[in-house]
Amino acid sequence: MSLYEDNRLKFTLAPDVLQRMPDPLIVVDAAGRIRMVNERASLLTGYTESDLLHRPIEDLVPPPLRSEHERYRGSYMQDPHTRAMGAGMRLEMVHADGSLIPVEINLAWLTAPDGNFAIATVRRTAAEPGGQGA
Repeated sequence: MSLYEDNRLKFTLAPDVLQRMPDPLIVVDAAGRIRMVNERASLLTGYTESDLLHRPIEDLVPPPLRSEHERYRGSYMQDPHTRAMGAGMRLEMVHADGSLIPVEINLAWLTAPDGNFAIATVRRTAAEPGGQGA
């Protein structure tokens, strides 16, 4: 297979790979705007893909934690690395209906010609009574 054919195959497969991921996937640019999601992210959040695209990621963060999350996001984009988000904390995501969804989030990053991107895989977790969101 030539380099051209290999690159064409990667370009052709990328959208299908994204949509077939078993977990919700959200890609955010350095400005904090959602740039890409898969169908599972739409199902988890209750938003359509078009409603999520270009929305600030902080819209999915519980309101009391949004400004803190914005600072953490900025720090992460300055020094990106693969890691669990909020290790040891109970994380929650805001659903389109306003309810809070308990989640665990893992982060990775991508540097592309258009800039740096954070890639979040999200898993719904069991709710813990009396927990704190983060």
